[in-house]
Amino acid sequence: MVKEQIASYIVRRKLKKKLNPEIPFNRLFRNATSILVIMPGNESDFYSSKKLLKIFDEYNKDVILLTHDFRVSLLPIKFKSHVIDYGLSDISRLQLPSRSLTEKLKQVKVNVVIDMNRDDNIFYSYSANLVNSPLRIGVKKKNSDLYYNLQFVDYIDNSEIFYENFLHFLQMF
Repeated sequence: MVKEQIASYIVRRKLKKKLNPEIPFNRLFRNATSILVIMPGNESDFYSSKKLLKIFDEYNKDVILLTHDFRVSLLPIKFKSHVIDYGLSDISRLQLPSRSLTEKLKQVKVNVVIDMNRDDNIFYSYSANLVNSPLRIGVKKKNSDLYYNLQFVDYIDNSEIFYENFLHFLQMF
């Protein structure tokens, strides 16, 4: 509890310096050529979200994935070479990205970052903000206004239906 509050304070302080300019969302996702997708930490969400990867492939998007190191083998073959994986050593005691993972993420430049985590986890939310990108899309959760330019709100418990709705949401842009 105390660690979460300290981590939240540190992240708010660092992100306060970032200015989010107004972005016209008109066709921004469709025109994007490169996307960083932060895969869900939850196992059932991970399997359900893999459908979106196929759609990104059909739209000819260059996709980079951020996921746990033990889940890389579960990804479709086409995406395995475009993965930033992390292990337990890449998560600090405050549940934030380690210095080495932070440096990797800061070097990534993409058009869109999509955080597909439904759970409130500061590690993923902060990781989305380390990447050099004008647009960050995420799921509505606690303090998500601080992390994302565009938020998806859906309170469905079934992960397959949730990610189907998330896909429809993305296709609007």
